[in-house]
Amino acid sequence: LQDPAEVVVWEGAGAVTVPHFATGVSAGLTEIGSDVENGEAQPLQFIVQLMDADTDELFLVMPHLSASDGSLSFTLREQRYGTATLNATLSDSNSLSHTLNFTIVVRDVNDAPVFTLVSSHHTTVEDAPPASVTFATVSAGGWWEETQVLNFTLTALEARIPDPLPPRPWV
Repeated sequence: LQDPAEVVVWEGAGAVTVPHFATGVSAGLTEIGSDVENGEAQPLQFIVQLMDADTDELFLVMPHLSASDGSLSFTLREQRYGTATLNATLSDSNSLSHTLNFTIVVRDVNDAPVFTLVSSHHTTVEDAPPASVTFATVSAGGWWEETQVLNFTLTALEARIPDPLPPRPWV
């Protein structure tokens, strides 16, 4: 684990695993005369602690760092993005430890706007004055994108002009 280390993922990534995020994980040397050679038989454990985040709801499953293979895993909440700063502390059975910081950056994705038609057609009478008609309910893509400006382009696929009245018979 290089200090500082950074992981960058996209919003909506779900469950994320970064293999070999921590490398060179070792219990280190032991005291002279110990039965354990170079401390390798000591159990090791990473404790990952969230230090700071743009949002409290960034993770569905908090980051975990495996001491056996160095993989970092976490699960993101849907529709959340931001930066989280974490501490990873590697401890051995003798209560010795080493702590390094790392950052997880979740970049936002511009979600497509969504709309639902109120009605699939609109009828008006001839020579009616201009009118404002609600034709759809609209979402910019989510609450986090509500400041975006949306534009509609409307195209008439078929304009129906009623058939003229049949001619009046001559009397």
